[in-house]
Amino acid sequence: MSVCDLLRECEQSGVSVYLVNGSIKASGTREAVSKYAPLLKTHKAEIERHLSSPIELNALFRFDLVQQEIAAGHPEAEMRRIHNMAYVFMRDDQLPLGEALQKAAEIVVHCPMAECEKTYPDVINLWSKGNE
Repeated sequence: MSVCDLLRECEQSGVSVYLVNGSIKASGTREAVSKYAPLLKTHKAEIERHLSSPIELNALFRFDLVQQEIAAGHPEAEMRRIHNMAYVFMRDDQLPLGEALQKAAEIVVHCPMAECEKTYPDVINLWSKGNE
């Protein structure tokens, strides 16, 4: 199982895996965290590299599915804004992917674009370049 698959499986099982001061942390129900703790420990160094690399982190976002949603008619500007903001929440606030996406989506729906958002990395673009 790849690290990306492991992290995605953790997220789907309710276990959030993230970095705090460069160390892996996991949160969720005691049972779920206990189930994944041995795998996370075994792949600790690889997970730390994975979560600290913007290109690798982008694989968690499933941008292939995001591109399909855009092709199906979802507004591209809003999709980019949500994912860029979620990435910043994950990087700076150590929010797990699901929480970061939810928080970003709520902000995008209710608030106009803030000036600081112009400095956020374009994570969809980074993913596209990483897949070329």
